[in-house]
Amino acid sequence: MGYLPDWQKAKKEFETATGKKKPSETFLGVFRKSSGLEKVTKDLDDTKKKGDLEAMQKAMNAFEKGRQDYIRLLEKADAAEKNADYSKEIAKLKGALEKILVDFANDCATAKNPKLGVYLGIIDKNIAKIDLFLKDIDAFQKAQDKATLIKLATGDGGARGYCTACKFWDQELTKKMPEIVGKYYKGSAMKDFFPFAQEYGANHDQKWWDAKLNEKGDEQTAIKQHAGWLVKHIPEIKKFRSYLQSVVGAIG
Repeated sequence: MGYLPDWQKAKKEFETATGKKKPSETFLGVFRKSSGLEKVTKDLDDTKKKGDLEAMQKAMNAFEKGRQDYIRLLEKADAAEKNADYSKEIAKLKGALEKILVDFANDCATAKNPKLGVYLGIIDKNIAKIDLFLKDIDAFQKAQDKATLIKLATGDGGARGYCTACKFWDQELTKKMPEIVGKYYKGSAMKDFFPFAQEYGANHDQKWWDAKLNEKGDEQTAIKQHAGWLVKHIPEIKKFRSYLQSVVGAIG
């Protein structure tokens, strides 16, 4: 799929969702003003195929303006609606348009520097895994039970993804783009950010965790200690995430 089909799909989903609430003709009139986005998303596809960086950047700027103008119109029309609230539908559409923008920005980065651009997708996945890790820690802190801990610490989840991101920083990013990563952090992620999370990212099975939690004969106390340990290190996780995000911005 291209960016034009992505937009058309998001538009269709928005139309279907809002249609169930029987929008007014005024709101529908604003909705139909989306035709400008058809052109700019097609331009994204066309310039990407040609690989002309200058044209790609112009197309991205035009899309960004069109995106902001359209969402602004929808939000204004929604505020004026008396019998329905479309804020959730608009938020979903806004998210779809933002994804197009981020994906195309990555395309521009790849066109600008193919050797560095290939890393953007990997870094984005690393960041997504870290966000999942933070979400899992929050859930574990609230539940403080073994099932939530096992979910956090097994499989290819956020904890494992966080540890993989630390290794990727040391083994790939610091070697392939030392000038860029060095602007934000010159240490070793495996030494500074990895150790506290090692057990959670090792994908130990439940039998291992059963034994670990009962080393001192008090499973519930051990679970609470693990929750406190993870919460304590949230600032470190966020700091490392910020470094990855900075690298994305530098490459782009």
